[in-house]
Amino acid sequence: MKKLLLILIALVILAGAGAAVVVAATTSPAPSAPTERVISNDRFPQ
Repeated sequence: MKKLLLILIALVILAGAGAAVVVAATTSPAPSAPTERVISNDRFPQ
């Protein structure tokens, strides 16, 4: 039972390290167009 727990903990650590490597290695592009949103004056306090 103790070996199974150690194996599961090792797998979780390896999966986390692998995910960190993937996130660090890939680049996500920044938004290419600005976003504009019109907010009505009714939403602001007078």
